[in-house]
Amino acid sequence: MKPNADVCLAEVDFQSLLAGEPDPRMEQHLDHCQFCAARLDQIAADEAFWKTSSSSLSDDYLDAPTSEELEVSVQLSPVLRAILSPSDDPHSLGRIGRFEICGIVGSGGMGIVLKARDIDIDRIVALKLPAAHLLELPSALERIEREARSAATIRHPNIIEIYQVDRWQGIPYLVMPYLPGPSLMSRLERHGKLDVLDAIRIARQTASALAAAHQHGVIHRDVKPANILLGKGTEQAVLTDFGIAKIQDDVSMTHTGVIVGTPGFLSPEQARGDEAGPQSDLYSLGTVLWSMLTGGPPLQGLPTHTIVAAIARGEMPKLAQAGLDLPSWVCRLVDWLHALDPEDRPETAAECETILRACEQHLLDPVRCQLPPRLQHRRRWLPWLVGVLLMMIVISVSLNGFPQWPADDNFSPRAIAPQSANGNGLVDSSVGSSKAFPATSPQNSISARPRQANMDALSFFETITPIPSTGPSTVPATPIRGVDDPEIDRLEATVQQIDLEMTALIDELDRLRDENTLPPTDEKNDED
Repeated sequence: MKPNADVCLAEVDFQSLLAGEPDPRMEQHLDHCQFCAARLDQIAADEAFWKTSSSSLSDDYLDAPTSEELEVSVQLSPVLRAILSPSDDPHSLGRIGRFEICGIVGSGGMGIVLKARDIDIDRIVALKLPAAHLLELPSALERIEREARSAATIRHPNIIEIYQVDRWQGIPYLVMPYLPGPSLMSRLERHGKLDVLDAIRIARQTASALAAAHQHGVIHRDVKPANILLGKGTEQAVLTDFGIAKIQDDVSMTHTGVIVGTPGFLSPEQARGDEAGPQSDLYSLGTVLWSMLTGGPPLQGLPTHTIVAAIARGEMPKLAQAGLDLPSWVCRLVDWLHALDPEDRPETAAECETILRACEQHLLDPVRCQLPPRLQHRRRWLPWLVGVLLMMIVISVSLNGFPQWPADDNFSPRAIAPQSANGNGLVDSSVGSSKAFPATSPQNSISARPRQANMDALSFFETITPIPSTGPSTVPATPIRGVDDPEIDRLEATVQQIDLEMTALIDELDRLRDENTLPPTDEKNDED
């Protein structure tokens, strides 16, 4: 039985059925159409396709790729129409070799990505061809082959796999897995910024992909949201498009003075036309993280030459100035990745992945999982606090002098401060205290106040800490305070309250300083 183009189900209908979205009209059609029923069985029998579809088509992005395909399918360029062979499949746009073209996934200035079905193994794939205006350029073939050589050597769950490289009518193309989810750029354009956890997760997976690429000597040089595909909502990120990637030992790819990359996501060294290194990808990753947290890149809307010049001079704005309610450590993380000097960024993508993984775990369990030391609160207040305390001590000593004890070998603090316990077991230091000082020094005089304060402190200390006896004494023993004493509990509660207030004050100072509302301090003594 031959398919009827007017009534038979389209590819999107089969995907909807497999994703668990029944339609009475489609189910009735399957009961009477042997061709569509057989086609549905073929797709369902492909275990790999079933796993991909069932995990991806059930999320919020079910309609996004297919609606794009339907819109741009009618916009095929004359060059592409010319290379497509006719097909007997009514749902196909044509053929390229053994591939039935189902639609266009996306297109850009450098290439076009087609959704296709491999008729030999009945598998949905993606084909990437050079853009029409590049087909006459010799560099187009080199670009396709370079991308294949760059990515084909890397096996990583967060890097797009290259199945094969082939030619059709002299035009090179890549065969890659088809990922139904949208790009990160499409997700941001449709739904706006991500929450911190999703943004950190995607950044961590992208850093993992970069670590694998760098380990193979491949520098991506074009890390941006458009080159990150999403699957399972925001649970999976896949880095794509190694078309301008640089092989570190490939001298032909090094051209000093030539800017390579996307303007808004360049690193300063790329913006200056210098050679890009692994840490250049980390700078671009910082811009991607900024985009996820705010909904767009930092210099969005400015002319291209202004963007490139600002990046080259290190004039990237601070995330803390974006006016968003973000944790201060997130702003410090982006600032770290956006360091002007590559040496001031994380040393490797692997280190960056470790940092982002710790941040992700902290977001999931902030009590048991601490932030990396570099991102924790910078204790700028500690030297200031120590200085204030020392100054207070100096002022106190200069005004009151040091306490003077009698020069008597048999002198005992207990002898000059006879103690008596009140009804609550507390020491009344006033008993006998008038005998401890000469009559010429009244207790309300300035010179007597330090000694009286010392006596009071000593009396309190002796109530909680026994002083070993050096001999027989006629002074009554002072009861030692127990660990359940209410006075100690009150003091501990006061100390805890002071600690909480100090922590809140530190957080506020860090926030104000990150927003540049406080004058900068010396960072040399502020290493973690």
